[in-house]
Amino acid sequence: MISRAGAYAIIPHMFSLSYQAMPRCVHFPGMILVLAMAMFAPPVLAEKAFIPVADLYLPKDLKLLNLDDQVSDIPSGTPLLINLWASWCGPCLEELPALNRLRQTISPQELGMLALNYGDTLPKVRRFVTANPIDFPILMDLTTLYSQRLKPLGLPTTYLVDSQGQVRFRFEGKADWGCLLYTS
Repeated sequence: MISRAGAYAIIPHMFSLSYQAMPRCVHFPGMILVLAMAMFAPPVLAEKAFIPVADLYLPKDLKLLNLDDQVSDIPSGTPLLINLWASWCGPCLEELPALNRLRQTISPQELGMLALNYGDTLPKVRRFVTANPIDFPILMDLTTLYSQRLKPLGLPTTYLVDSQGQVRFRFEGKADWGCLLYTS
């Protein structure tokens, strides 16, 4: 894990940034990780990029289940990366190792991560996770109503959410999170 000071050294301030394009790698040209209040600048993945999202907040009226079959809320208070996935989604499975490496690089206190399953049953998700470990919390949207409120165009979809629960950016499709480049 990197410390908060290390994160600030690696993740440049959004107004003093520069970056080089590198095919198939996610670039965070500026992401300020502030625990009290986070704003995200759009990262770039070759010709794909995080798309700014306006006026979208995480639903508070719908509940999700954890792997213990308990009702659970999405964590709040820190910036959050939410990856929407399903067990039947090939690109979701391909993206998973890079997401696990990202979790190992950035501490949960600096950037929370959540794997939000789209519509699989509890037994199916448990079998999937046994065969394909996920190194960060998993919540399940059995009815897909929660996920639909986030307006994904497909799977996988990744969201960057600030510490107040506002969705700031969305990335559609598979990304190589393991080759993050930070330059200043």
